Amino acid sequence: MRRHRSVLLIIGILILFSVTSFAATKNLYRLGHRPMIAHSVDSEEALREFIQHHAEEIKTGFTYGGFDDLYEPFMQQIAVSELKSESFPAFDPKSGEAPVHIEWMMFRSSDGNIKVAKDLNWKVRKDEKVYRFTMLTNCRDYDFIIPAKCANITLVGTKASRAICNLKVSPAKVKLGDPFTVDMSESKCVDTLKARVVAPDGSVAAEGELTADKPTWTVQLDKSGDYTVQGVTVNANGEEGAVCSADVHVNFPPVCDLKVDPQRGYIGRPFVLDASGSSDPDGEVTAAEFMIKNKDGEVLETVPAPGKPFSVEKVFKKSGRFNVTAKVTDDMGDFADNCESMVEVEKRFYAMLEAGPGLARGTYSGYLFARFGFLYMLIPDALDLVVSAGPGISLTSEPFKSFFMGDVVLNAKINKFFLGGGLAYTSTIKDFEFDEKPDWTSGLNLVLQTGIEVIRKFNARGSIFLEFQMPLHDSLELKDYHFFLLGFRYIF
Repeated sequence: MRRHRSVLLIIGILILFSVTSFAATKNLYRLGHRPMIAHSVDSEEALREFIQHHAEEIKTGFTYGGFDDLYEPFMQQIAVSELKSESFPAFDPKSGEAPVHIEWMMFRSSDGNIKVAKDLNWKVRKDEKVYRFTMLTNCRDYDFIIPAKCANITLVGTKASRAICNLKVSPAKVKLGDPFTVDMSESKCVDTLKARVVAPDGSVAAEGELTADKPTWTVQLDKSGDYTVQGVTVNANGEEGAVCSADVHVNFPPVCDLKVDPQRGYIGRPFVLDASGSSDPDGEVTAAEFMIKNKDGEVLETVPAPGKPFSVEKVFKKSGRFNVTAKVTDDMGDFADNCESMVEVEKRFYAMLEAGPGLARGTYSGYLFARFGFLYMLIPDALDLVVSAGPGISLTSEPFKSFFMGDVVLNAKINKFFLGGGLAYTSTIKDFEFDEKPDWTSGLNLVLQTGIEVIRKFNARGSIFLEFQMPLHDSLELKDYHFFLLGFRYIF
């Protein structure tokens, strides 16, 4: 009989505390018999005030339960976190579902002290109003409920926190082929990390596996454009967090444009090397230089442009055919040097050979002449100095004689045509045996010359010209003393 009374007493005590022992797990059937507060909590504000007012007791409860490390984050986060008011569902034994497992519940014992009951099954038979919030600390989510009826702080369960993704790219703009770093070191609550680079067309350009111990990844891309680096974090339970991303721009190199004016010019005259038409798709051109190369591609000279508009004048001191290459650099240091132009630099001093027939006035007797000399372009393609000398060979008998002549002529040029004049010295051209007329003896002649260029090659020209000469003797009349030359001139 006494034994039965002891059993009944124990059962009564357990019912009084609303907890029934079953193996290692206890069943919770009722709330309110051992409340932490004597009355119901009717608002979030009232609950926060209660917790702040009883902070020391609550700290004792955490210590009693062996959860000292949770007290500080609990107090900090419950003061600012959203407390969701909701109905915690009753246990229905007919549903066949297992009761909700409770890790621990804080309560006030009969002696007024705060204690903790662990490892509980929620078998309360009616819905209970609770305030619920999730505390995050040390990458664990702690699911707390606080019943409004008793304010007993209850930990329903814990799980690994959702991974928090944080991704940075450095630098955010790189030259083509240069590396950049993907840094996910500030991600939190991660076990593994994944990253991929998405190209402008949506394809995956690169993928990388990272870890918490090695959260960085170095990437190099071989195409220019705007890329998106996407990161995914995975927590200890294998659950993926939200995707985080950052943009990286792989620089487009500049586009080179070169104009040379003129493309055929002369020693000592300026050539304009112009790269002002160069552009950069995603920045600006900041520097330009011009490389002068010979026919073998050897760089003879580099001419830097002092600044915008990246145009310089270049004067060549030697004749030849040269390749001019422009190299333009953008604000990222990328460059383009794929624009090139051929330049022909012609000389201004030429050896000269000219020959042809001639007619001397009298009976217009025939001559053949040949002269050697030089031509110097005082103003290229505008004004030439022609100096020549050679024999005029008579094709008839007396009084006409073979003679020597030397000319100095200035020719003005308009396109292919030229017109000019000068002076000539000739030896005796006419020598009358019986002095029936004045002799055309040696002396100076006035020279008039016109012609047209018919051959033009690099450093070589050919032209046909007509020349008229008359003596500068007052005693010699023009109608009887003059001669014409029709010749071909070749300079080289």
